[in-house]
Amino acid sequence: MYDAPSLKPTLEVRWFFDQAPFSRAVFFPRQQEPGDRVDWYAFPCHAKSGIKFRQGRLETKLQTDSIGTANLAGNDVQGVLESWTKWSVEIPPEDPHPSEDLLRATGWVAVRKQRFLRSFELTSAAATEVPSRTGDGCDFELTILELQGRSYWTVGLEAVGATDNLRAMIMAVVEATLVAGLPRNELCELFRIENSFSYPAWLRHAVVTT
Repeated sequence: MYDAPSLKPTLEVRWFFDQAPFSRAVFFPRQQEPGDRVDWYAFPCHAKSGIKFRQGRLETKLQTDSIGTANLAGNDVQGVLESWTKWSVEIPPEDPHPSEDLLRATGWVAVRKQRFLRSFELTSAAATEVPSRTGDGCDFELTILELQGRSYWTVGLEAVGATDNLRAMIMAVVEATLVAGLPRNELCELFRIENSFSYPAWLRHAVVTT
């Protein structure tokens, strides 16, 4: 029997790069190399929805609102803010799981990920870093991606909590991470609206079909 799917509304902003946007040591100096994981994405996909299979879970993601272009640190950091709802259900171990051959043959694409993560909670309008987030808060991530033999990098922020507080969370974490760690000229060059996408929108651009 399957458990009821977990439901998680989020506010997110994300950027993609063809090369490393900064040295990992700037924001993740003490983190060990995480293990790789492979997420399988249903493809073709719509820019406002996504389905993926990873580590025994089937996850569906639907965009519920697009706030659009947002200035997250004056004009230095710009991105597309989007509201999403995620459903996740675990496939019981005793049930058959799709093989990689089956996923590949039916159009799914594999994205290998190496993910570095920092978690924050918002207290008195300031972002406070915590070892791990168990409730409301915002995650800041750098993920190294491999898709169809090519490498990419993505920087993302994902906030969870009361709807009227999510944008403030993201802006506070941008200040505590990107603004605190990089010179202004680098921020202006890197974090532009032109390379701000969701995962589904990025896949539509990045996947090479034959």
